[in-house]
Amino acid sequence: MAQAVRDIRRRIKAVKSTQQITRAMQMVAAAKLRKAQTRAVSARAYATKLTELLGRLTSDGAHAGHSLLTARPARKISVLLVTADRGLAGSYNTNLFRRTEAALDDFRRGPDAPAIELSVVGRKGRDYFRRRGQAIAREDIAVADDDLADLARKYAVRLIDRFSRGETDAVVVIYSRFVSTMQQKPAQVRLLPVAGPESAGEAAPGPAGESQAGEDEAAGRADGGDETRRVDGGDEVGGAEGSGEAGDGEAAGAESGRRGPVEAEAELRYVYEPGARSVYSLLLPKFVTNQLFQAFLEARASEYAARMTAMAAATDNADDLIGRLTQEMHHARQASITQEIMELVSGAEALKEK
Repeated sequence: MAQAVRDIRRRIKAVKSTQQITRAMQMVAAAKLRKAQTRAVSARAYATKLTELLGRLTSDGAHAGHSLLTARPARKISVLLVTADRGLAGSYNTNLFRRTEAALDDFRRGPDAPAIELSVVGRKGRDYFRRRGQAIAREDIAVADDDLADLARKYAVRLIDRFSRGETDAVVVIYSRFVSTMQQKPAQVRLLPVAGPESAGEAAPGPAGESQAGEDEAAGRADGGDETRRVDGGDEVGGAEGSGEAGDGEAAGAESGRRGPVEAEAELRYVYEPGARSVYSLLLPKFVTNQLFQAFLEARASEYAARMTAMAAATDNADDLIGRLTQEMHHARQASITQEIMELVSGAEALKEK
């Protein structure tokens, strides 16, 4: 019985040591989350305005024929998966693996299935698909938070170059979208070709044929109530807040209000200097780079939130386990004391009989 008490005490000590580790990891993740969440949410405003500007510029058809805006039959698709480098983040990585597997199965469905080129950011994604025999074109491991902007630029240059030369026909990014501290949703966004104006008025399905309008409305509400809508599988377009800029003075503003924001926006015309092709050649690469950078920021904030939540749950579970083990130890001690008393009483009775 004394051995059982010692074993239970040893288990309690081990659980307390584990609890100290999980509590420390929770605090570290919480500290990193505050910074990552601030960066991700702040970058959304710039991404929304850049998408809105691109939508306005493409509304007059001057973009026609630009290589980054021209869709073509998909014979080869490049998929970029953004995962974590470490585990202990709950179902964060598992949800991304399931979403990626579903997307790859969808791409490969049909008689004319395109070839798939997979690139991975994060050790967990690399190890997962390497174990399953999936070829990985490029992998980036242990990227620091401050290096995400450089990584986005490198990927944007590489992907734009491959798409322009016809080495790939579409580029898809799969990452975890940060909704709140308790909720992160895997998202799939078509990066190239860039969505044209024909998809600016509706929430179109993503590359895998799955509409994300519901997810985006929830994400928009979580971000503070700003209404957003998706463009062809993931590009955010802000509401009609800036659509009253068509007129000059109060008369133009009143007429714009009578016509409505959609009609006023449709009448906008732009003069391109030095030319439309030059403007798009500058704007589109910046747009693609920003989309990648936003995806990296969202993924990093989601990872820290998932890890903080998982470590908080582990710490609470350790408390419960310590309580149960302490109770078992008390029961074992009481049983041991009772047994010793019974042995003393029995010995005393035996001596009296003699």
